[in-house]
Amino acid sequence: MKTNMTNIGLILKKIRQEKNISAYELSLRIGKVNDYMYKVEKGEVNISLLRFIEICQALDVEPSYVLELLNKN
Repeated sequence: MKTNMTNIGLILKKIRQEKNISAYELSLRIGKVNDYMYKVEKGEVNISLLRFIEICQALDVEPSYVLELLNKN
């Protein structure tokens, strides 16, 4: 069974890809090193609520939208 962090990471990855943004570009947008988003998307990093909101803002999506998708899984 996947953890919520893995599921959130997969949802963020899908949104990022739909918007044609590279993981590297997204990492830069939130001020992190280039492999940070890869780790988030794999569920290897536990992100804080504030970091989650920053990522959502960088993707131009509401955090509630991501959480709705999480609840559907």
